[in-house]
Formats: sequence, C-alpha cells, structure tokens
Amino acid sequence: MRLTECDPRISQLRALYHRRGNSAIVLTQPMNLSWLLGGRMQIGIAGSGAVCTAVINDAEVVLITNNIEARRLQEEEVGDVPRILALPWADGEPAVQAQAELAGNAPLLEADCAEELQQLRSCLQGTQEQEAAQVAALCSSAVERAVLLIHPGMTEWEASGVLSGCAVANGLIPNVLFTPADEHIARYRHALSGPYPLKKTMMLSMGAQKNGLYASITRFVSFGRPEEVFLSAQEKTCQVAAMLYSETRPGKQYGTLFAQLKRRYAKVGAGEQIALHHQGGMGGFQTRENRLTPDLPGQVQAHQLYAWNPSVTGFKSEDMLLVGENENRILTRTEIFPHKTFYYKDQAWDMPQVLIL
Repeated sequence: MRLTECDPRISQLRALYHRRGNSAIVLTQPMNLSWLLGGRMQIGIAGSGAVCTAVINDAEVVLITNNIEARRLQEEEVGDVPRILALPWADGEPAVQAQAELAGNAPLLEADCAEELQQLRSCLQGTQEQEAAQVAALCSSAVERAVLLIHPGMTEWEASGVLSGCAVANGLIPNVLFTPADEHIARYRHALSGPYPLKKTMMLSMGAQKNGLYASITRFVSFGRPEEVFLSAQEKTCQVAAMLYSETRPGKQYGTLFAQLKRRYAKVGAGEQIALHHQGGMGGFQTRENRLTPDLPGQVQAHQLYAWNPSVTGFKSEDMLLVGENENRILTRTEIFPHKTFYYKDQAWDMPQVLIL
C-alpha cells in the first residue's frame, strides 16, 4: 500500500509525536517502514537494517537514503511520495545533518514509542487486508507446487530448496523453512532441515513476506498412510486450532484466550502439549508481533492477523487468520490438500489434513 499525500498513516504518526511533545518522528526499522511505505525496505534476508530512514515532520515525509538505493526505491518500491533525499554512500555525515535539519532538536525515536508503533502496525488499514490475503495465497500456492515436486529419497535440504524456489518464483522472500521428514518431525518442535532422506512423511513449514507483510503456513505429505500416532496428533491439533480460530475475536483478552487454549488441550487429551511449544501470535509486518502467553497484556482487535501454530508431538497446524468485525477468515487456503470439518461451539472450520500420495 503506497503512501499518498493524505494518507491516514501520516496523520497517525503526527498525532503520536505531537502527544509526546516532539517535533517529528524518525523511522529506521524495516517493519515500520514497510507498514508506512509498502515495498522492500531491506537488502539482506537475515539483516535487521533498512535501506533508508524516514523523517515525518509537520510539513512533509522525507526518505533519507544513499545514491545506491534512491532510484530503485522511487521506481520499484515507494513511488513519488515521499520525497527521497539521495546522499553519497561513502560519507555518513550528510545523512546525519539532513536528519537533524528535518527532525529538529527533539524527534521521537522508535525505541521510545515501540508499543504505540506496534499498535498502529497491528490493525491493517486501507488495502493492507487485500495485500495480506495476496501474500497468504502466494504462500499457499508455493506449498502446493512444492509438495508435488517432493519425493521419497529426496533429502530435507533438497526439499527446503524446492519449497524456497517455489516461494521465490511467486515473488516471496522466505525467512523460515522447515522440511523435516519421518522421525525427525516428532523429535524436535523446530526440526531444522538436514541431510536426512525422506522415507514416508514430511512437514512443509514456511514463513515468507512480500513488501513487508508476512504469512506462515504448514502442511504435511505422506507417501502411504501415516501411522496412527500421527493421525491422532493431527486430530487433536485440529480440534485445538478450531477453538483458537473461533475464540480469537475482538475484545478477547490474551490472558483469557490462553486460559481457554490450555483447557482445550486438556479436553482433547493433550494437556501436557501446551508446555512443549509456543502457540504463535499476532502477525503482520513481523513473522510474530507477539506470542500468546498467560501474562501477555492486551486484547484481540478487528483487522488483525494471527499466525496460530498449535501442535501435538508429530503434528502442527499453522495458518493465517484474519480477524473481521463480524467473523474470522483463514487466508492460507490450499486446495490439493484434503480437508476435514472441525466444530467448536456453533462454528465449523475446514482444516487441511495430510496429503497422502
């Protein structure tokens, strides 16, 4: 969602620094820059630094960057708004001086308003919901393409390469890739891919982003019917996920939601499992903006994204949930995986099941 002159995000940032008694706000973190500007704000996949600094004052929005990045930012990422100030890459002093001139003596820095910025990022606005749905659909498509290219004998590393290739071909930048096989799946909750050949069952788990918006997805494939212990874990996990999708509603306190989740695990006969792995949390412009814990402050709001990942040893459910004002919607839909309907109270959820080939 590219910035416009009258964009409400500019007004929200100005209101924020005015409340704090500051003269401007300076943004340097990729998550905040992508929320404001759209586009790719960093070069390295694993790097934390952005390619520019945004200064928002009462008169204008200015991007300070170097002469390496300026043209690409304007032509491929942000367009004509904001104004881009291109400075020599080899001399950092002009950038420091420019920021001081634009931001004044007392700018508001991200470290001093991290909670407020997270609140602004967390509720999608404008076209961001459609963009989040597009990213989720691209992730789903990548997994569907990859699963048909994976075969027994392929190593976990090779499978990760296939999944990564399908994601990049869809215009995504993957940041998390797990493709553990067989006994490796149940041995670790975060089973990083290794040189182990696929014999029967594989998990495909990916987090990826496009223009700063993230989506996460997990699916399973099995060459032959999986063992009963796997199918039991799948059944229990999906029952827990149905509860999460139903209860993640505007106004629900996170502490209350965690207590409900804990009871749900116990009800399906997997009470000990909640202690073995985190359950996910709010998504958006980070893979996880938070993680659900008993003492997490705050509450669910409409127009937020959630990447829940309940699990029972050997199986994990992971999809993107968009919280609507009237109902919730799963964004990561996959058609080639079989689905089974799970009920929680008066709501029905079609859950993806292992694909048996």
